[in-house]
Amino acid sequence: MEIKQEKKSLGLFNIFSLGVGGAIGSGIFVMMGFGIAYTGRSIVLAVSVGCLYMLLAYLFHPVMSSMFVLPGGDYDMKAMLMGPTMTGFSALYQVVQGLGVASYGLAFADYFVSVFTGLADYQVWIAAVVMVLFFALSIKGTKALATAASIITVVLLAAIVMFVIVGAPKVQAGFFSNQDGKFFSNGFSGFIGAIAMMSFACQGTTATPVSVMSTTKNARRTVPLGILLITVTVGVSYALMAYVSAGVLPVEEVMGQNLSLVAAEIFSPMLFNIFILGAACCAILSSLASGMTMLRYPLLTVAEDGWIPAVFKKND
Repeated sequence: MEIKQEKKSLGLFNIFSLGVGGAIGSGIFVMMGFGIAYTGRSIVLAVSVGCLYMLLAYLFHPVMSSMFVLPGGDYDMKAMLMGPTMTGFSALYQVVQGLGVASYGLAFADYFVSVFTGLADYQVWIAAVVMVLFFALSIKGTKALATAASIITVVLLAAIVMFVIVGAPKVQAGFFSNQDGKFFSNGFSGFIGAIAMMSFACQGTTATPVSVMSTTKNARRTVPLGILLITVTVGVSYALMAYVSAGVLPVEEVMGQNLSLVAAEIFSPMLFNIFILGAACCAILSSLASGMTMLRYPLLTVAEDGWIPAVFKKND
């Protein structure tokens, strides 16, 4: 069965939104405090280097996407570079990754009811509704999911900008001076540990763009350019968030804590709730939209190659 392809409808902004939305997930809000515990205020540099490191780790994505338009994205690239056995493991990874998408609904509901506490008893139903809505969007096609991701990503970035604008003036003086020894607080090994710790939150800048090459206009130019813009945007966003996160309160207080501690310190109760909805909730929703988009054609290709039952090839 030949895979039915959609028309090329995605532009640079769609690629950018899918990549940024997929990369900035809830991980950064949870992991930032642990990164600070490793390296103190030099977390600003650690997250920036982490984004560059993950780009280099997946450099074959922008390089190969500049040469080939592959409907299976990362899966097809690995099939070109590796033997059948390793490609098979990659196929199984695609399937397992798809099963994990369901957890996004529960994660969103958890943050959502923390703001609307009266809905706490309906948390599972909220998660179910979110998953059904996004599944319905996926039936409409890649463009529908990409459009939803674009809207959500704009809200997410606006919430991050609000966090930085409100928090930056409250950062304690002497952030970069290291007079108190809180910059590179655990030396070079701590800095490397922070990069390793934050790499989970820094990845994802390349996978979604390469998975939608077949539906992207002028893909061999748009996808690599999009990946570059995504990496720069995520790196700058994380660095600014780290500056506020490690600078407003003493390092000892934020070590191992999520961003809600600093957010509660800099925001009024109303702005705090807006931040949770705009940043944490939208980070999960954007990751969900990007994740479902990312899995669409690779899973079809995996089924086409016979690694999973043929029923998964049905797309109309």
